[in-house]
Amino acid sequence: MSSSPQGPSAFSGFAMTMYLVHLLVKRQLSPMMSSYQAARFVLLTLSRSNYMDEALTLCTEQVPNQPSLDDFRASYPVVFVDPGGFLNVWASVSTEAYLRVKHEARLAISFLDSCSADSFEVLFVTSLPFERTFDCFVLLSKKDLDSAVEAMSLHAELADCNGAKSVPVAKAVCNLLRKGFGNRVDLLATRLTATPEWKISQEAPGIPADEESLEIGLLLNAAHCYATVERGPAADSPEAAAFRQLWGDRSELRRFPDSSILEAVVWSGKKASDRRSIVLRIARHLLSRHAGVEACTTVGDFLGPLLCPSGVDFSSSEPYGTGEELAEQVVTVYDELARSLRRLHDLPLTVSSVRGTSATLRLTEVFPPLKGFLTTDFGTGFIEDDVYTMPLPYKAHVAHLVPVSTVVVHMEATGKWPDNLEALRRVKAAFHLTLARLLRDNERLVTAPHPEYVDVLKEGFVFRVRIAAHKEIGLAKQSIAPNGAIKVKDTELSSKIEFETEILPGLTSTLHGSPRLGFQRFLALLANHDWLRQPLIVNLADKFTKEQMAELHSTFVSQRPTLPPMFIATPLDGRHPSLWTRHSPTGQILRRLATLARESLRVLEGQVLCPIEADIRLIFRPPLDPYDVIIHLDEKRVPTAHTAVDCSFKTGLKQHKGSVLPVAGFDIVSHYVRDLEDAYGELALFFYDRYGGNIVAVLWKPYAFRPQPLKVSHIGGYMLSGKDNMVPNVEAILEDFSILGKGLVTSVEARSSKWAI
Repeated sequence: MSSSPQGPSAFSGFAMTMYLVHLLVKRQLSPMMSSYQAARFVLLTLSRSNYMDEALTLCTEQVPNQPSLDDFRASYPVVFVDPGGFLNVWASVSTEAYLRVKHEARLAISFLDSCSADSFEVLFVTSLPFERTFDCFVLLSKKDLDSAVEAMSLHAELADCNGAKSVPVAKAVCNLLRKGFGNRVDLLATRLTATPEWKISQEAPGIPADEESLEIGLLLNAAHCYATVERGPAADSPEAAAFRQLWGDRSELRRFPDSSILEAVVWSGKKASDRRSIVLRIARHLLSRHAGVEACTTVGDFLGPLLCPSGVDFSSSEPYGTGEELAEQVVTVYDELARSLRRLHDLPLTVSSVRGTSATLRLTEVFPPLKGFLTTDFGTGFIEDDVYTMPLPYKAHVAHLVPVSTVVVHMEATGKWPDNLEALRRVKAAFHLTLARLLRDNERLVTAPHPEYVDVLKEGFVFRVRIAAHKEIGLAKQSIAPNGAIKVKDTELSSKIEFETEILPGLTSTLHGSPRLGFQRFLALLANHDWLRQPLIVNLADKFTKEQMAELHSTFVSQRPTLPPMFIATPLDGRHPSLWTRHSPTGQILRRLATLARESLRVLEGQVLCPIEADIRLIFRPPLDPYDVIIHLDEKRVPTAHTAVDCSFKTGLKQHKGSVLPVAGFDIVSHYVRDLEDAYGELALFFYDRYGGNIVAVLWKPYAFRPQPLKVSHIGGYMLSGKDNMVPNVEAILEDFSILGKGLVTSVEARSSKWAI
């Protein structure tokens, strides 16, 4: 739950206590209620309240000269009169504080009504800092506060605040912003400079004038915050003058499709990244016009620039933004391809479903496929059979990685599939050949059939289409015993097929991307979750019932020693517990991951409210001290080098012309790392950044250098130690690192101080 605001204008513990007294006096709370019932009722009444229009009072008798409730409402945003009738015990509670408490109460009730088993811990134990609560921030410095006091004529209000400018400015600015934002923002909250504690026998120290500041958090309404047009009143209505006074020269008359002529404010926003900044542009305009604040600091989705490939110089006429439009374009082309596949009536079986499985198709890919070639791609390959582009070895550059978007095609249910796994695969290969021919002849698409899939080039994007047959999963589970009996059990192969053809497509229809705030909360979850004692249950689309979640918790507790270190359960898992993390990460890597997440979160949130000197790239530059060996790669031969955080070159983007498939899905670095793991995975762990990393970091396993009994079958990479033992031959292994990566590896740095035999 969000951390409770403190200081002036806050909804304090005293304010809440008086509210409980009110409920008891009005007999809405009963001493017979349990603590849970009482807490729930208080939250429920707060979430449904409207105390900005309705006043509370404990006064039951009228006395002479007593102010009326209307008198109180004229002076305070929320009113709660004490039993004497002369004191508003909520006098210091601001509109923002009350609305935030109401918002948090609504969230708490919805969470208590959910199936989550850890609702108590989340609501009453876990703190949600200010930086992790809001989507955007407006930061006002002392200079900004001085300007606002003058421009908004707040000198009289300073007397009520002991000279502190942040309190009256917060009230006036929030009222102004609330008018301008409308339904774009669900909640505004303020954080004022904290007053230091002092002894009751001393005078209040106050806040040094040069340290006073104001932070305003904005919680956006995702349905309305990105609108580029703010519709106002009709041009001849009485409200038009107030609208023009609010917006100034930004207001203009516009005719809308329904023939109405209205005052309106239009904000530019061709790219999603531009539309995300509209709310902050509104804040800057209003503060400049009405508060005299010309250059206030605003903080939004400042991770956006990292989502643009730093090594590509995009045309100014077609800016890249954060790649969201490109991803949506891929999805649009995929939808057209799906319709084309469903139109193929000459297949032996009818297509029953077409489902995407790639991250691009669920809008979560960090760098969607580029539509075209990089200038460094030219001369790196040759065309074969007028269809394929084949890579040329030993060139100065390699072609950039062209990601493929995988599409799984399910055919109608039938009993005609063979009962033999190999025969079924041959039938699927024939399907792929037929599918490629029909797409080429009927849809005029460039296709390249393979036994396992068909690569399809459509409008500059490559799709990898796979035929799926549910029967293949069952056949992969079968094995024949020595006595001829058929055994059926889950195997690695059957699990892999089921994951790729049935589980992963279900995820694509459920999961979608999220901006900076989501990334912060992801880091917090990774760093703070008790992975040893608590399962992480991701209830996608609320498909888990309370009973199922209770059963998951019970299973987790009883089987914890046999479960993976990171246990994540989803409704898509089926019979496989923690399907997504069965094989990785290990306990050691999970602890390292949590530490990195904790430090990254500290750096990120430290920069959220100090954005001027922020270097967010810091959290994406890994520390290399813990590693034993560093394998340096030739940046020009890394196919994703253009996406690196610190790319050292710039290349241009040329539009795709012609009808030849590019080298698709070929990442030489990932193949190299896979070869290293196959050869030396029992001795070391290998790490690399698939987004343009030019090093492979190697960490020897804790027991890698213990002498092992001599085994001829495992002699590779070892040397004799004594008569009957063997130990790793480090010099030969390091040489193998270079040999396996010939042409890619530039050097191997052995940090001998980090390990010894």
